[in-house]
Amino acid sequence: MSIASNLCEWLAKRWLTLFFMMVFLVFGLGGFSGLAHSQADPGRFEVRSASTDFRSGVCFLNALVEYRLSSDARNALDSGVTLAI
Repeated sequence: MSIASNLCEWLAKRWLTLFFMMVFLVFGLGGFSGLAHSQADPGRFEVRSASTDFRSGVCFLNALVEYRLSSDARNALDSGVTLAI
């Protein structure tokens, strides 16, 4: 493996770690206000697959992510709230 490929793989692993930490902080800790309701349907983010590619000096991360929103988030969207992920 080349140095660029190893660097790309290292960055991809760190990016996914940071992504999951942010998801936990936003949705995990932020959901305590409606704890009883969110336990019934907490929602989830699941990375189904991920791969990296290094082309022309650029590291690309391709990922298939399943977003299942919690009941609270779906209700907010139904009410017209903008959701940024």
